[in-house]
Amino acid sequence: LTGGLVVSTDNLSEFWMGFWTLCGDVGDLSPIQNIWKGLELYSVAEALGVPREPSQAVPTDGVDVTPGGPDQDQLGLAYPELDRVIVRLLQEKFRGPRDLAPGAADALFERIAAETGLPPAAVAHVARRLAETHFKRHWPREITREETGLPPLEAMRVVE
Repeated sequence: LTGGLVVSTDNLSEFWMGFWTLCGDVGDLSPIQNIWKGLELYSVAEALGVPREPSQAVPTDGVDVTPGGPDQDQLGLAYPELDRVIVRLLQEKFRGPRDLAPGAADALFERIAAETGLPPAAVAHVARRLAETHFKRHWPREITREETGLPPLEAMRVVE
């Protein structure tokens, strides 16, 4: 009605954890989509002069109808620790346990746990969620006309 735009508040931490709703958390602009919430966002906010009050609030999903509680309760770690684990998993090219040799996932989680000072179970939890939400980061998959058996666009006649 006002000719404005909707600004998305999704960030890179939420993106990798699949902590968003398909077709729900989308805005016209996503200025912080590529910023890690726990490692970068608060420094960026401070540099931009964002008032401290919003930055000090306990992060929640904002959905009052679900008893999700703070993000940390739902994700398993506070954002600074969460981001360190996600970054290390991505640096190791982790996409899911199936991509690793048998037993390699546990060894990777143990190594990242030792590096970050976090429990191996917490690292495994983040890795599991990252793998389980892969579909959200690769949706929708485009199905070509040829895959469906329909004729290619070039073969269609729309003018008589």
